[in-house]
Amino acid sequence: MKFLHLERLQNAFSELQKEFSFPINSKNFIDILSSNQYLAYSDQIIYRFSKLQDSMGAKLFKSLLLYQGENVNFEIRDLRNEIAHDYNSNDDIAMEMLNSIFRLKDDLRKILEKIEMSV
Repeated sequence: MKFLHLERLQNAFSELQKEFSFPINSKNFIDILSSNQYLAYSDQIIYRFSKLQDSMGAKLFKSLLLYQGENVNFEIRDLRNEIAHDYNSNDDIAMEMLNSIFRLKDDLRKILEKIEMSV
């Protein structure tokens, strides 16, 4: 199974990492906002993260992890909900969301791979 949303999210991070180190700081974020190209990568990261969460489905995700005896951690889902409500309202929040997605992307891949192996 190919995880298109995750792959595109990681590709967008790879492009941003050519210019910026993560976690980004306020100056880096201002630079991202002032560049149409970097802003497009940032928007793609947030969009793909949100779509990936939607496609996984909270019930399937929770049920499968509980079935396997895993600790159910909804930090990823909480971040997706935060994105849906706060992304455009505050630059500091948007910057922190990008940093959080960067920090959680490898965990998300591991979870998806575990689900794929279980199915």
